[in-house]
Amino acid sequence: MLRVSLLLSAAAQTVFASQVFGAFDSNPSDGRTVNPEPNEGRAAIRCCTNKYCRSKDLNNKCLGESASIEEAEAACARMDMRLCNNEELHSGMCKGTGCGYDRHPVWGTVAIPDGSCSSQSIPAPMKSSAAVRCCSTDGSTCTSLSPNSNTCLGEVSSYDEAEAICTSINMRTCTRSEVASDLCCGTGCGYNLKPVWSDEDKIKQKLFKKPSAPHLVFFLIDDMGYADVGFNGGKAPTPNIDRLAGEGVILTQSYADRVCGPSRSALLTGRYPVHTGAGPLNLLPNQPMGTPLSEVFYPELLRDAGYRTHLLGKWHLGLCHEKYTPTFRGFDTFMGILLGSGKHYDHTEAFWGNGAQYPDLRNGSTINEMASIVQSTEYSTELYTKEAERLIRNHAAEVTSDPFHLLLSYQAIHGPLEAPKKYIKSFKNKGHSPNREKLFGMISYLDHSIGRVEKALKDSNMF
Repeated sequence: MLRVSLLLSAAAQTVFASQVFGAFDSNPSDGRTVNPEPNEGRAAIRCCTNKYCRSKDLNNKCLGESASIEEAEAACARMDMRLCNNEELHSGMCKGTGCGYDRHPVWGTVAIPDGSCSSQSIPAPMKSSAAVRCCSTDGSTCTSLSPNSNTCLGEVSSYDEAEAICTSINMRTCTRSEVASDLCCGTGCGYNLKPVWSDEDKIKQKLFKKPSAPHLVFFLIDDMGYADVGFNGGKAPTPNIDRLAGEGVILTQSYADRVCGPSRSALLTGRYPVHTGAGPLNLLPNQPMGTPLSEVFYPELLRDAGYRTHLLGKWHLGLCHEKYTPTFRGFDTFMGILLGSGKHYDHTEAFWGNGAQYPDLRNGSTINEMASIVQSTEYSTELYTKEAERLIRNHAAEVTSDPFHLLLSYQAIHGPLEAPKKYIKSFKNKGHSPNREKLFGMISYLDHSIGRVEKALKDSNMF
């Protein structure tokens, strides 16, 4: 289980498909959903991923009706989703998702014929259920039916349960290649359309331990404004951020301080900066102060609750003494800058007063040890994203039930305005000023990086 937060400063035949309230038929004889006459050629739009169904767009407005399948497909594509197939439209995944569409004709696609197993997915162990197919010891036969009752073997939530069912009928679980081959394809029960357990999952399940609490990943994006994201009309595309927002909850009545340091203090302490002495202005590099040590930071509480806690990116909450730095205030590890606005490539900052540039990129810290200065010329967003991917992979490889927390506190899009050249170039000749081109390049690269972190979590069975 994962909680993700963001803080802002197939060419199948198409048919009309519908859901009739109170009259769902999960196994229609023609393999399609109930199909009443469409209202003047129009039908409602519902969009699906493999995990959920939506009847509303990213602004929480009903998707409405369209007169053609192409319009419906385009509406779903704008949310990085697809049209639902008829099995999904009949399932509980789509039922009750709002807008009254349970009573309307709904665009859908004909289910993939039973006989196509090549892309059949296997679930992450302990995370979801999957169907049971059993194979003979010599590998000559495969079945989805119980030989005693001729009923479907069903779905179970673990490999061990699947193995027990196959053993009870003197068979074994199939190999991954058998599940995807003609041997098992088309053996009934509609299992070609579902994840199916295979022997590959026996190894995965033994390596996977369910966390004792949800993994927590928090993206803190520095100086990003309300209209800097796509779902609020931003001019730089942010498809990954938009999708996460659409799948989650958008808080529209929350406020941040006008500058970044006090906002960070409020996030870490849960208290207004005026009550902690952390505002109203940012700390200057040579100021001998920070958020008071009497204040408890939330990662301290998470660590006490068994979490592995990590901070990547910007701190800006005090460095006059080591006790004000991240690993003395609840984080197990830290890589990033302690000051407020370092350059994104050489990671230096000018100390107030003399204008000289001082290095501020630090890494290698452990609990109660201050991070040391390191040298790098890698772009800050890329640097923190690669380290986030490494932390996620390492946590998964440890086979631990300890929950994982990462505060990914990107420097972007705080100045100075710097981004990889190819990302800046993509916004040239579009009527933007040079500074806006750089800003949009920073936003675009940031969104791409958030997508990479999400993928790392999914690949590690931590999403």
